[in-house]
Amino acid sequence: MSSKTQFSRIERQLQLEASFGQLGAKLTLVAGYAQANLAAQHDYPRGPAKQCYRNAAQLAMDFPELTYVEGIAQGGSILIPHAWCIDEDGRVVEATWPETGNAYWGAAYDTEFLIFWILKQKVWGVLHEVVAAELFTYLPERMFVRLEGDKLKQVQSLFAEARQALDLTEWADF
Repeated sequence: MSSKTQFSRIERQLQLEASFGQLGAKLTLVAGYAQANLAAQHDYPRGPAKQCYRNAAQLAMDFPELTYVEGIAQGGSILIPHAWCIDEDGRVVEATWPETGNAYWGAAYDTEFLIFWILKQKVWGVLHEVVAAELFTYLPERMFVRLEGDKLKQVQSLFAEARQALDLTEWADF
């Protein structure tokens, strides 16, 4: 399967989940991007199986040249919510799976925000089955990295819509 086909499959999955009102999927779709630059071999430690959010967050905290990314990855033929890192060149650094996946689509989070959010929520990762409404009280330009131009404007618009829908009137800061 070509990477274009794999990415369109992930994008369709995110669109479907977003159409059912899943804010995490909508946020990943808008703030994220397809990551085709895979670094199959790397010297960073991989963590225990089934702990991708913890493993990727720990890598990003331990190695400042890495950035935490959360979204959907394709491993074999299945799509799965997943977390990984990217290096300074945007190459995927798999933190959990023994082999790099076939395709990745995710949003890159600022490490300072990631640490703040994990400590506040007491859960590894940013997005969960139910995205905390509080997430939308933060400024997206402080939460995400690698967002510029139209993509940043789309995320800011999504945050404004979510704040209005959730009746959030206060801004938070970290």
